[in-house]
Amino acid sequence: MNKAFLLLTILALTLVGCRQSPAPAGQEHDEAEEGAVYKEGHGLSFSPETKTAIGLELADAETREIAPNVPLTAQVYRAASEPPRTGSYEKPGFSYASALLGPDIGRKLKAGDIVKTTEGEGRITRVDPTQEAGVGKVEILLEIPDPEARLRVGTFLPAEAALGKQEGVTIPASAVLETADGLYAYVQNGESFLRTPVTTGISDGQWIEITDGLYEGDVVAAKPVSSLYLIELRATKGGGHCH
Repeated sequence: MNKAFLLLTILALTLVGCRQSPAPAGQEHDEAEEGAVYKEGHGLSFSPETKTAIGLELADAETREIAPNVPLTAQVYRAASEPPRTGSYEKPGFSYASALLGPDIGRKLKAGDIVKTTEGEGRITRVDPTQEAGVGKVEILLEIPDPEARLRVGTFLPAEAALGKQEGVTIPASAVLETADGLYAYVQNGESFLRTPVTTGISDGQWIEITDGLYEGDVVAAKPVSSLYLIELRATKGGGHCH
C-alpha cells in the first residue's frame, strides 16, 4: 500500500467520522486543516499538506488546437470479391464498409479523409447525414484496399479516422471523471473543488474538448480525480456532511 493511497483512506475515514460525530465548537476548523472537508454546494477543500500528499494538479480550461483520431467500428457491406455495381464509385480490389458516429463528430469528417483499420489504410468515400433524424447518427462510408478479398460481408473492423486540427475549449483528458451517471470535472470553486457535470467532444488522448459544463478560464483538478471522487463518496454516502 503506497503512502498516497494510505492517506486517502485516512482522509475518507476522517470525513465519515466527521459526519457521524459532529466536532465540538472550535474543533472543526482544526480537523479541516489536517485533512479534507466536504461541504454541499461548495465541494471538497484540502489543507496545503494534503494537496501535496495526494498529488493534486490543476489545469485551466483553455481554447486549444488538437488533432484527434476518432475511434469507430465499421462493418463491411460489400466485399472485394463482388463485382462493382454499374454506375457506382466502387472499384475492384476494394471492400466497402460503414460506421455510425454522433453528429457532433461525424459532421467534422469528410470524403477523402484517411481511415486506419486493422486491414490497412482506407479512406472515407461519403458522410451521409440521412440517418440522423431517425437514429441520431451520421453514417460514414469507407473504402478499404483488399486485393486478396479477405474481408467478408458483415465483418467488423476497428478503425480510426484522422481529423485535421480542431479548435475548442479543452482540459487534460485526465481531468474527466467517468461515473455510472455521467462525466464530471472537479472545478475550482473558491478554496474548494466542486464536481461538475460536463459534456465532452473530440480528444487526442492528451486533451479533451468540453462542449458544455465549463467556461474558458475555469480551473479544474487534472489529477487525481478518481481519488477526489472516492473521498467525496465516503463523505456523502450514508447521509449528512461535515458541514
